Amino acid sequence: MADYSPTAANVSASAQATTVNGTAGATVTAGQAVYKSSTDGEWYLLDADDSSKIGTQGNIGIALNGAADGQPLRVCTFDPAFTPGFTMAVGTAVVGSGTAGALAPASDLASSDYHIMLIHPKTTSVGYLYPILSTNAIS
Repeated sequence: MADYSPTAANVSASAQATTVNGTAGATVTAGQAVYKSSTDGEWYLLDADDSSKIGTQGNIGIALNGAADGQPLRVCTFDPAFTPGFTMAVGTAVVGSGTAGALAPASDLASSDYHIMLIHPKTTSVGYLYPILSTNAIS
């Protein structure tokens, strides 16, 4: 299976969500996985292939709007009823992909990828967003 392709206009957080406002450190589209840099405090595209681009626990989420580098960005870091803008397979965790900013089914991760679980699907369109970061590659 390939990376998911969110429809940016359909990405939304519920009323129970925890969101943060920040600044994009790169061009970001709504629905992309992001992490907050400990260096400059800006939000960048998460990349499961690169340990320097996975952030730290508590500083990972999904962008709720699109933004260019230096522009305001709203990020959802927790939501019991998150709508990611794509169809998920119930029972298959949605993780950060080896493609920067992308989300993928957990089964698609390579052995060298870092495991960043982002969404546990409740239905095919709504999931529990609670980012969990493993500090080790899968292998």
